[in-house]
Order: sequence, then C-alpha cells, then structure tokens
Amino acid sequence: MIRVRRIDTPKARAAVRALEVAKENNRSYNIPEVNAALTEMFKGICQF
Repeated sequence: MIRVRRIDTPKARAAVRALEVAKENNRSYNIPEVNAALTEMFKGICQF
C-alpha cells in the first residue's frame, strides 16, 4: 500500500464536481474528468 497526498488542482476540483453529478444521476464514475484527475495524481507513482 502506498500513501498518496491528495492535491488540490483544477482537474481535481472538476472531478469532484463531476462525481457529485454522476452520483445524483446514478451514472458511472468512469468519466473523463475523474480519469484526468487520477492520471494527474498517480502519474509516475503507479500504473492503473
């Protein structure tokens, strides 16, 4: 297990907003905003 510090970037904020909308509409969380934020946070740390 690794610990990753959560960073507050425009992509991360967009992902949080997109997740809230997806949750309200019962949609999948596999959306471009979330994928972009995850890539930004984990790039060079691990592969997913």
